[in-house]
Amino acid sequence: MNYRLHLRTNRPDRNGLCALYFVINLGKPKWIPSALKLHPKIWNQKAQELTRGADIATQKSFTDLRYKAEQYRQLLTYEKRPFQERDFLRAISDGDLNDISNPTLHKLIDQYCQLKSLSIGRYQHYQQLKAELTQALGEIRIKQFSYQNGLQLQKFYRSRVSENTATQKMHRIKAIVHFAQDLKHIQEDPLKAIKLKAYTNRKTVLTIEELQILQELYDCGTLLPYQVNTLRHFLFACYTGLRISDINRFNRNMITGNAIYLTQKKTEEPVIIPLTDFSRRLIADGFIKRTGQHLNRELAPVAALAGIKKHITMHVGRHTFATVSLRLGMDLAVVSRILGHKTIRQTQAYLHLLEDHLQEQMNAWDKLRVAYKQTAGQSRS
Repeated sequence: MNYRLHLRTNRPDRNGLCALYFVINLGKPKWIPSALKLHPKIWNQKAQELTRGADIATQKSFTDLRYKAEQYRQLLTYEKRPFQERDFLRAISDGDLNDISNPTLHKLIDQYCQLKSLSIGRYQHYQQLKAELTQALGEIRIKQFSYQNGLQLQKFYRSRVSENTATQKMHRIKAIVHFAQDLKHIQEDPLKAIKLKAYTNRKTVLTIEELQILQELYDCGTLLPYQVNTLRHFLFACYTGLRISDINRFNRNMITGNAIYLTQKKTEEPVIIPLTDFSRRLIADGFIKRTGQHLNRELAPVAALAGIKKHITMHVGRHTFATVSLRLGMDLAVVSRILGHKTIRQTQAYLHLLEDHLQEQMNAWDKLRVAYKQTAGQSRS
């Protein structure tokens, strides 16, 4: 990195002071302002130095500025890093080169979130990593982050969350490490030897029969008011595929014609959900808002009253909508659009839950075999 200093005397402020710029040679000049302002009388453009008329405070500020710029230039030469304006401005402002060449994982996460187009949900997941890293490893810097630290972090997650969630969190940590490689902070991936096994979590869903039992329980009038409200939330999730975060935001203004039009809170994806007779009746009864955790606790005794032994949560309603819709013959692409999935592959994950239905569909081959026998017998006669 080669540079020169230039005082822009054509733009003085009210006090007659002019901004001092760095002119970086990057094929074509790139002008970057410093925080220092000087009077033209104390600046020698040819010598790139202050004149003797500069006071001690100005001399100190100028010396510090040049020192920081030179430190950054040496860092680029030593580590063979490309020039980054953002890093240069940070270097000449606070002079902490460690944050440039060896940032903490926390700062890398912030930088990653700024540069990537993340949904609100993904952004929150990455921000949550910072608190978890602090608890597990402290504010560790990327060049000190080792394979052993990766194992320690993986053990930390496995002791607190499910295997599937732990794997997802470790994939995010790996994304940050790969991001650090792209920025030339490190050359090798310290987590390369940590293999994250694909973990398939069999989703809990209700059958059509179990859904009918819950609907009958809702209609029978024997539940307590808070249980009715809880079951209303759950059934609405089953009939629309909405998450609890969107159900709590729902209002009648989102209905146009015979469909709900909304933008999902988690993915920011717009969805159109046609209403059925069941979902319209639930809307007419109204919702008393509750958090997902609150509703999940209340669902267990309601499920027990219905004789359902499965562990039911609000998100099971969304899974149930997907599987029942496919079971009833709805097109996979249509179900995917209603759920707000970005790719149809996300929706295909529900197909393995339809094994009994798939067997019924395969029985169609038996009819073909009978038809073949009849045809064969007619040809022999």
